[in-house]
Amino acid sequence: MEKRKIYKRSLVIFSILLVSGVAFYTIFNCINVLASSSVKREIAKEIQKIKKLGEPITIEELIPEEIPDEENGALIFREAFKVRKDLAKKYKEMEEYIPYEGKMSWDKVPKAEKKKVKNLILNNPDYIKFYQLLEKASKMKCQFLKRKDWEKGMEILLPHLAKLRSCARLSAAKAKLQAENKNIEEALTTCLISLRVSKTLSGEPLLINQLVRMALDNITLRELEEVSKKGEGSIKMCQAIIKELEEERSDMMVYPSLLGERVVFGMLEFPRVRNYAKENLKEIEEKKARRLSNDEIIEGFCEIKVLGFPLLVQKDKKSKEYKEFIKKMKKTYGDSENILEDFFDNQELYYLRTMAKMISLVKRPYWEVREELKNFDKEIQKLPQEKAILTQMLVPALSRAYNQEARTGALLGDAEIALACHIYKIKYGDFPESLDKLTPEILPSLPLDLFTGRNYIYRKAQLWEKKKEGFIVYSLGDNLKDDGGKWGKKHKWVGDYDIVWEE
Repeated sequence: MEKRKIYKRSLVIFSILLVSGVAFYTIFNCINVLASSSVKREIAKEIQKIKKLGEPITIEELIPEEIPDEENGALIFREAFKVRKDLAKKYKEMEEYIPYEGKMSWDKVPKAEKKKVKNLILNNPDYIKFYQLLEKASKMKCQFLKRKDWEKGMEILLPHLAKLRSCARLSAAKAKLQAENKNIEEALTTCLISLRVSKTLSGEPLLINQLVRMALDNITLRELEEVSKKGEGSIKMCQAIIKELEEERSDMMVYPSLLGERVVFGMLEFPRVRNYAKENLKEIEEKKARRLSNDEIIEGFCEIKVLGFPLLVQKDKKSKEYKEFIKKMKKTYGDSENILEDFFDNQELYYLRTMAKMISLVKRPYWEVREELKNFDKEIQKLPQEKAILTQMLVPALSRAYNQEARTGALLGDAEIALACHIYKIKYGDFPESLDKLTPEILPSLPLDLFTGRNYIYRKAQLWEKKKEGFIVYSLGDNLKDDGGKWGKKHKWVGDYDIVWEE
C-alpha cells in the first residue's frame, strides 16, 4: 500500500514536471518566434518610412531611366578612353613630362622638353582628337552604368572612374599650357569643359563615385586659379563658368550617394548575403556529416566568406577580442531556433536605422551638423557587434565624406566669387572693395561658407601687402578660425588652414 502511494506521488510529480517542461519549452519558443517576428515588423516599418519619404528602395527607383545610346555621352567618353590609352603607349617617353599626369614636376622639366610637351598637347592631331572627344561628351547626358550593372550590387565594376581622373589631369595640363602661351580665353574654355566632365558623375549615386567627382572638381579648380592669375577672359566666358560652378556647388553629392548605397549595398545585398551564409553553413554541415549545434553555427559564421572576403571581421581565434565576440553571439543567439535568420534580421534592422539617421543628417547644411557627424561616427562603433557588425562594415565614415563635400563646396564658392571679381574688374577697372559690390549685378547672391554659414572672408590687395592689385577670398575651413588666408602644407587639408583662392 505504502509503495503504491509513493508510486502515485512520483507519477504526479513527474507529470507536473513534464507538463511544466513542455509549457516552458512552448513559451520559450513562442517568445523566440515573437522576438523574431517583432524584428521583421520593425524592418517593415523602416521600409515604410523610406517609402513615405519618397526615397528609393529598388534599382528601378534609384535609376529611373536609361539614356538611349545615340544620346549617351558615355559612349563618346569610352572612345576617348581608348584614344587616351593609345596615346600613353605611342608617346610614352613624353608622357612622363606632361603636367599633372607625368612623374616629374613641371617646374623641373627641362626647357627643351617643355617645348616638345606643349607642341604635343596643343598641336598633335592625336591629342587634339582626344580633347575634341572630351568636349563633345561633356555636352551630352552621360550614363556609364546600366540598370543591369547596378543590380550586381557588391560585384559592380567602376573602371571609368580612374579613366575620368586621367582625363581631368590631361585637361588641366592643356589649360596650364594654353595659359602659359597667354591664350587665357582658350584656357578658361578648357576648364569649363573639365567642370562638365566632373558633372557626368552626378547621376551615379554611390559614395566612391561622388568622391571621385569631388577629386575631379579639385583638379580643375586648382588649375582654374592658376589660369586666372595669368590674365582675364571675356565676361561671357566668366559667366559661363560661374553658372557651372553654381550648379555644381548647389548639387548635393553625399545625400544621393547614401540613397544609392542603401539600395545597392544594403537592400539589394542582404538577401544575397543571407544565401551566401546558408550555402557556407551547409558546406560545413556536409563536411561534418551531421547537423550543427548552435555553438558550431555561431563559430561557423566566422568562416563564412562573401565574394572571397570574410563576412565578419576575421579575428585571431585565440585573441581576447575574438573570444569576447563569440561570447556575445552565443548569449544573443545561442537559444535561437533559427540563428541565421535572427542574426541577419538584426543586422538589417540596425543597418536601415543607421542609414536613415545618416541620410537625415546630410540633408542639412554642413555647418549645422558638423559636431553631430563626429559623434555619430563614434556611436556606430559603439553599436553591439552581435547585432550591428555588418552596419559597422558597410556604413561609410559619414563625417569624412560630408566633410570632403564641404571642402569641395568651399573651393567651388571661392572660384565663383573670384570669377565674379574678374567680371567686376573688367567692368569697373579694379577688383571690388567688398563682396557686397558683386550683388545683385554680377551674382544674384553670395555663396556662403559651408563651414560657418556666413560670408567668405575677402580682402583686396593693399600696397602694404606688397601687391598693387589682386585679392584673396577664403573659407575658414575645419578649424573655424581665421588663419589669415593661409593654406596648410602643400594645400593639404590637415591641421590649421583656410580654404583659399588668392590672386
